[in-house]
Amino acid sequence: MSPRRQSVANLLGLVVALCTMGWFLSIALTVFAVMTVDSGVPFFPGIIEASGLVVTLPPALLCTGAAMALVGAKRSRLAWISLCIYALPLVWVIAVIIFRSV
Repeated sequence: MSPRRQSVANLLGLVVALCTMGWFLSIALTVFAVMTVDSGVPFFPGIIEASGLVVTLPPALLCTGAAMALVGAKRSRLAWISLCIYALPLVWVIAVIIFRSV
């Protein structure tokens, strides 16, 4: 494998890490908006989180797939780790929903 492919895969992994940070920023902004907005104002803070998900998820998935295609799954660790961290809030919400319904 060429060093150029590895460097491109590392760059794609960095893009996935930035997408993950953007997703967590949108979650933080949603929590901040929920805590600070007066209840009389017609404001839907979930739109911040949903738009963060829509904007950051496709590039994260595409960059992870491209990094894996370039160097394989074992050598694209940054992309995989970032994507797994990206999925943690989604897994947590699904787990909370499941356990509350039981």
